[in-house]
Amino acid sequence: MAKAKNLTGNTYDDFTVVEMLYQYKIKPSIKKARTYCRCIGVDNKEYIIRADALTSGATKFIKGAMRAGKPIDITNQKFGHLTAKYPTTKRAANGGIIWHCECDCGRETDIDVSSLISGHTRSCGCNHRSKYEEFIHDYLTSLNIQFEEEKRFPDCKNSKCSDMLPFDFYIPNLNKIIEFDGEHHFSPIKSWGGEEKFKLTQKNDAIKNKYCMEKNIDLLRIPYTDSEKEIINKINCFMSPVTITV
Repeated sequence: MAKAKNLTGNTYDDFTVVEMLYQYKIKPSIKKARTYCRCIGVDNKEYIIRADALTSGATKFIKGAMRAGKPIDITNQKFGHLTAKYPTTKRAANGGIIWHCECDCGRETDIDVSSLISGHTRSCGCNHRSKYEEFIHDYLTSLNIQFEEEKRFPDCKNSKCSDMLPFDFYIPNLNKIIEFDGEHHFSPIKSWGGEEKFKLTQKNDAIKNKYCMEKNIDLLRIPYTDSEKEIINKINCFMSPVTITV
């Protein structure tokens, strides 16, 4: 039987997956092991949830699909460039607890727990890379590939604003671009601005796709659903003489 997809970092309704539990029994008396997910809820508690119930949104309707644990304390835990210091009384739009954090650059900021755990937010704004963008950054560096981050071209803009659209990784000597597409590129996410921001993201992606095609720039888009192994394989193929894109 094929191993279930790794959902780590994904958010489903009020839960963010922090660890996959393969062949797990939620109770010793249960004979059949299943794939579960260790999750953080917006109430700052830990939950063990069956993977299929989580992805289908049926956690409250399938008997034995979910087990609540004790409240989570992330005090002094590090998430990228941020260190969580203490929970505030503020709540995110989805009800999640907002933590006061210190950034490596010295600034302080308040971030909701789901964004910290999932890796969506890893700095106060001084560094915008997600955990998977950092993985791509580190892998390209290990290959001794020269690249530019957040590359902007003067003639690549959304007509509704004057800002140039950024590309995640531009490899100038090969005229190639790698873009990492987080979950907000595929569906509306409350913490990313909801439906309005989703439509803008899709529009900007279409503009960048067209720009690369017109300028003969090889473009590789890597979706957030890819594992680290899949990311490595795609980059290796993309950097080979025969270009493979998705």
